[in-house]
Amino acid sequence: MSQSLPPAGPPQFRAPVGYGQAGPRLQGSQWPVHAQVGWQPVPQPPQRPGTVGLAATLAVTASLQWICVLAFAWLVALAATEELSTSGVDGVIFHMMNRFGYRMIEGLAWPLFGLPLAATVFGLALLGRRPWSRIGFTVAGAAALTWSAWWLQGSLLFWIPVASYILIACVLVWTPTANRWFGWRSAPAV
Repeated sequence: MSQSLPPAGPPQFRAPVGYGQAGPRLQGSQWPVHAQVGWQPVPQPPQRPGTVGLAATLAVTASLQWICVLAFAWLVALAATEELSTSGVDGVIFHMMNRFGYRMIEGLAWPLFGLPLAATVFGLALLGRRPWSRIGFTVAGAAALTWSAWWLQGSLLFWIPVASYILIACVLVWTPTANRWFGWRSAPAV
């Protein structure tokens, strides 16, 4: 059997028949399903409030910066303890770096890395509009505030900027617009 192939040459681009013209009038049950009586459009979720986006940005940005700087400082301390002498001016720096490294190994690394990591995870989860993410975000902020107040109890002047930053981020997810956005539910399908 021989099949007829289209003629060779450049492709032909033409508008479909009836393109740009009014279509035929439809009668009764010929109307599309969405145009029939009783059809309701699916409600769209409200736009994410800027406060939620700002809170997520504040938490994720600050937490990732803290994790990177702390990891770099720890690596520098470990490298410095390998290269510096234990006496003289080098000895002073050696003992400071060595003490920092040992404190991190003895358990200080858990809260210093864990709390920012939790803030990053919950900050990103906020964008998914799950109520648990907002509660987890606030709990992580409260834990960070409590732990940093205990850790910096000798110099609370350093704690005030940190506490202000964390409080602002946590309050932003509890504004009235954020409450409406987190509480929105679509109507059940009929």
